This record gives sequence, structure tokens and C-alpha cells, in this order.
Amino acid sequence: MLKIDFLKRVALIGLAAPLAALEVAAKADAEDDEDVLVGLWEGVVRAGGTTYRYIWSMSRGSYIATGDIDENFMGFKYSPTMGAYKRNADGSYRFHERGYVFDLKGNNVGTFTTVGTFQLDAGSETFSGPGTFTQFDLKSKPVARESLTVTAKRVAV
Repeated sequence: MLKIDFLKRVALIGLAAPLAALEVAAKADAEDDEDVLVGLWEGVVRAGGTTYRYIWSMSRGSYIATGDIDENFMGFKYSPTMGAYKRNADGSYRFHERGYVFDLKGNNVGTFTTVGTFQLDAGSETFSGPGTFTQFDLKSKPVARESLTVTAKRVAV
């Protein structure tokens, strides 16, 4: 009888040790996976000698953005931007965003995409970087392309 109780205790200890190790590993992964970009950001996009104001809502690898250019630029209206980002090995982030383009009557006339990179400052309170905006017609033919720079400051977490 003592031998059976002893074996049960050894078995429980044997099961508890790997579970504790998994719990520690899961906590470490969660800390490593923390996304410092999550939050609300406000800033500017500079392109072609003009500055546009934007707001980004970042959420674990994705974001939505809208700006003061969206209602009427070069005779077009632009939808809010839907974007995704991923951290690069050097600590910068590559981003890719996409949205719809409409004429001023509300008819869809194409899409747009912006790709680029941005870098957080040391305190994770601002990000900035270059990108390229491309507008496409309904047949996915590029009709406009422009280089830009982004600079944003954290508003809230």
C-alpha cells in the first residue's frame, strides 16, 4: 500500500513539472509577443510637397487609418485604409495597406495601396518612415504613384 501511494505521488510530480514548464514558456512567449504599436496614433503623411493629417488605430499586426485627404483629392474620394504590419529583424516594421477609390459621386473607380517601412523611436512614442502610394483603376492598372513619408505620435494605448 505504501508503495502504491509513493508511485502515485511520483506520477503527480512527474506530470506537474512539464505543466509548470509549459506555463512559464507561455508567459515568456506572451511577453515576447507584446505589440508596442497597439494603440491610437496621430500624425502626418508628406507627399509631393503637401502634408496630410492622419489617425491610425493599431491592433496586433493590423490597423485602420483615415485622413483629411480622403474626402477630395485630385477629384477622388478614398475609403479608410486597411493595413497590416510585421516587425522586421532589424526592429523596423514593414507595412502594406489597401483601400478603395471613388469618384466624387460615390462610384468605385479603383483601389489604392501603400507599402513601406517605419521605425519606432526608443521610447515607443513616435514612428516614422518612407512608403510608396499607388492608385489602380478597376482593371488593376497603376494610374498614379507617389513616394511619401509618415510621422506619427502615440495618442493613447
